Amino acid sequence: MELNKCNTDIFFNMVYQDLLLQFPRQELKSSDKFRELLTSGAYEAYIASIDGDVLGYVILAHFEEYLWIDYVAILREFHSRGYGGTLLEHIKNNFKNYHGIFLEVEMENPKMANTLKRVKFYKNHGAKKLEGRYFYPNQYGDLQMDLYYIPLKKNAVRGYEIKRVIEGVFKLLHGDISHLGNVLSKIVF
Repeated sequence: MELNKCNTDIFFNMVYQDLLLQFPRQELKSSDKFRELLTSGAYEAYIASIDGDVLGYVILAHFEEYLWIDYVAILREFHSRGYGGTLLEHIKNNFKNYHGIFLEVEMENPKMANTLKRVKFYKNHGAKKLEGRYFYPNQYGDLQMDLYYIPLKKNAVRGYEIKRVIEGVFKLLHGDISHLGNVLSKIVF
């Protein structure tokens, strides 16, 4: 699998269109916000491909010695073929000089099999659920989610360090949200 950084044209012609299909509206940023972030230097989108066939993508932020996966997905026509695990392992190998990777995951809900499957997938690839209370800020308010950590060089992170990373990443990704301070005050680690 190859992981290639994509420019804004490719992002909006392919990745953004798929984001609209695969992610709930309350988890998406506006196209203007994506454009702003992609030109910031600390936010990047990568296309995952094999032999020229685009299979998926990852959009991530860099914060100090950590990565924050904002979105990761395999295109629907390639689901259930093992590409998601290959992509995640490829990300881990390409960014192994970082301490670790943070990612937001919908809370497990026994009534929604996809949430159970998603959590199992991340755990099978080394993600550990961080104990605490986490909220994803959006234009509508916030969305309670779980925060996971995939250790690369640093096996564990403490509460104050988690909170510092969240605050730094939120200022980058969600700094335009007027109620960001309220959301941050609800997060406990």
